[in-house]
Amino acid sequence: MGTDPAPFMANLFLYLYEKNFVLQLKKENIIKARKLANVFRFIDELCTINDNDLFENNFKSIYLAEMELKKENDGHNIVSFLDLDISIKKISI
Repeated sequence: MGTDPAPFMANLFLYLYEKNFVLQLKKENIIKARKLANVFRFIDELCTINDNDLFENNFKSIYLAEMELKKENDGHNIVSFLDLDISIKKISI
């Protein structure tokens, strides 16, 4: 890190691991692979939506062992992603 293209290189580096995992998962279980369609990453931020904890349970098989992920949300209904506070609320009509 520290050079101008470092964020883009990091993005590409992580993308390759994610792509390989999804391609393999598509061969094994297309239903699970489709659940990862709502995982969004911007450089070092990840947001998983409606994946039933699939990413959280499999990230160790996606990335290198040295990769450390820190979960920053407290629950399944409130999250901060790219300085946005996103919350899911049940609205009764």
